[in-house]
Amino acid sequence: MQIIRHKKTDLTISQKFFIEKSIELLYFGTIDSYRVKLNNPKTILEELRYCLNEFEAGRIKHFHTIKAKEANKKGLVDEAIKLLSDKDENQLVFRSVSKDYILTSLKELNENNYKKIASILEILLKENPMYLNKLIDEVKNLLDANISDFDHLIKIDKILAKLFSELINKGFSKGFLYKIF
Repeated sequence: MQIIRHKKTDLTISQKFFIEKSIELLYFGTIDSYRVKLNNPKTILEELRYCLNEFEAGRIKHFHTIKAKEANKKGLVDEAIKLLSDKDENQLVFRSVSKDYILTSLKELNENNYKKIASILEILLKENPMYLNKLIDEVKNLLDANISDFDHLIKIDKILAKLFSELINKGFSKGFLYKIF
C-alpha cells in the first residue's frame, strides 16, 4: 500500500487507512491480488442462485460448472462456502435460515437437490435488501471508533473490500469510485 501525504493533518489513523486502502483497492495499476474482488458474501449467493436457475432452465449443461466433482478443482459453490465460512461477520441477516444450515446445504449440493438450495438462497437474499446500508454503517462505525490497533485496521480492510464489491455490483465503476478519493 502506498503511503500518501494527506493535506488534512487532523485525520485519524483509521481515516488515513480508509483513504489509502480505498485507493489501493480501486486503482487500475494495483496488482490483482490487492484489487477489489468480484464477489462478496451477498453477490456470490446471487450468482449461485442465478446459475442454479440457469441449470434448471438448461442453459448451463453441466453441473460441475457450479460444483466441481474433483477434490482438487474449485467451483462456484466452493467460493460461496469459503466466503460464508469466514470467521468474521459477513453482514448478512440470517432470519429464516441459519448460516450453519446454508453451509451444510451447500456442501451437500448436487444435481438432485439444487432446487432446495435455490429456494433457500431466494429467501436469504430477500431478507437482505439493506446489505449495502449495513456495510456503509459498519465502515462509518469503524472510522468513528478511532481505534488504531492492527486488528481494527484489518476489520476496515475487510469491510471496504465487501463495500466496494457491492458498489461495483450495483453498477458503479471502479474508475468513478477511485476519482472520489
